[in-house]
Amino acid sequence: MSGIAWYRILFFFESLLFLPNFIANVQVLAEKQNNSNSYLSPIFLALIYVMPLYLLILWLIHRLKDLRIDVEGLMTIGLLGCCHLLAWFLPTSLEDHKSIFLAVMGGICFILICFILSKFERKHIFDSLKSRLGWQSSAVIVGLGMTILEFSTNYSLINAVSSNGGTHYTTVDLLVIALRVVRLLLFVILLSNKKYLSLITCSILFIISSLSELVLGITMTHNLSTSNLFYMCLSIYLFLRLCGIGAALVRLWERKFGTHLERESKVIEEPAKTGKVFRFMDNFISGMTFQSPWLWTAYFIGVLNTIFLLSGFLVGGIIGFVFLLLFAGFTIAWLIFPVIMIHFGIKMGQKALLCVAFVVYLLTFIGIIASHTPFDPKSVVLQPIQVVLLLIGVLTVNK
Repeated sequence: MSGIAWYRILFFFESLLFLPNFIANVQVLAEKQNNSNSYLSPIFLALIYVMPLYLLILWLIHRLKDLRIDVEGLMTIGLLGCCHLLAWFLPTSLEDHKSIFLAVMGGICFILICFILSKFERKHIFDSLKSRLGWQSSAVIVGLGMTILEFSTNYSLINAVSSNGGTHYTTVDLLVIALRVVRLLLFVILLSNKKYLSLITCSILFIISSLSELVLGITMTHNLSTSNLFYMCLSIYLFLRLCGIGAALVRLWERKFGTHLERESKVIEEPAKTGKVFRFMDNFISGMTFQSPWLWTAYFIGVLNTIFLLSGFLVGGIIGFVFLLLFAGFTIAWLIFPVIMIHFGIKMGQKALLCVAFVVYLLTFIGIIASHTPFDPKSVVLQPIQVVLLLIGVLTVNK
C-alpha cells in the first residue's frame, strides 16, 4: 500500500476521533449547565470547542501529505493521540468522563503515525531532528493552535452573556488563567525567536507552567484533562529537542543502521494533489504581507472569538437575538471592527491599521473595567492579550 493511502487512512481515523471527543465535551458541558443559567445548548458549545481543533489537525495532515514539509508536526499530532490513550488510565477522581472509544481511537492514530513515520518519512524526520530548530515550523503549530482555540472559546464574551455573571472564581482559578496566558505567550516566542538562549529559557518556563497547571489540576481542582497531559509532554519534548537529544539519537541510529536508511525509507510515489479547501487556506496565509506569529495569533483569536460570539447569539433563540440587537453597535465597535483592521493591516503591510486595532482593544478593556459590567471575569482576558500581541507584533514585524 502506498504512502498516500496510509495518509488517507490516518485522515479518516483522525476524523473519527472528533466524535468521541465531541460526546465527552457535551457530557461535561451539560453537567456545568445544570449549575448555571446558560441558555446555550451544550451540543453547540461542544461543537465550537472541538471542531476547530480537528480542522486544524486535518489541515496539517493534508499539508504534510501533499507538500512533504514540516513532517515533525506529525509527531505532535501522534503525541496528542497518545495523551488521549493515557487519559484512560487516570484515576476516576481526576477524569470523570472517560471514553474507551476515545482512548482506542487515540491509540490507533498514534500507532498509524508511528508506522507512517518509520516506513515513509524516516529520512525526512531524521533530517528535521538533526536541526535544533526543525520543530519550529511544525511541532509548535498544534500546541499554539490548541491554545488559541482555548482562549477564543473559554474566554469569549459568549460565556459571560450565557452565564449572566453568576460565576465566582477562586485564587486557584485565576492562577490557572494566568498560567494559560503565559503558555500562549511562550508558544508565540518559541515560534518567532531564533536565539538559542531565549528558546531554551522559554522551554524551561514552558515546562514550569505546564507542570504547575498539572499539579494544580491534581491537588486543587481535581480535574486533569488531555490537554494538560499534552502540554506537559510537548514542553518536555521541545526542551529535549533544544538540548540536541534528537540529533544525538539520529547520529546513534546512523552509526548502527545508516547503510539501511535510504533503502528502508520508502518514498510516496503518487504526485501531490491539494484539495480546494486546504489550498485556499495555504493561499490565504501566503498572500499576507506580514508573517509575524504575534500578529497572526492576535488575528486568529479575534476571528474565532467573533465567529463563536455571533453564532452563539444566533443559536440562542429570542434571548440571544435580543442581546445581539441591544449590543449591536458595541459588538461591531469592539469586536468586528478591530478584526477587520488587523486583517487588512497584515494583508497590505500597514502598521497604521494595526495600531487602530490596538487602540480599540485597549479602550474596550479600559471601558469594561471602568463600567463595572457584571460579566464573567474570563471575558475580559482577551482584550489585554490582544493589546500585548499587537504591540509586540507591530514593534517586531520588520525584524
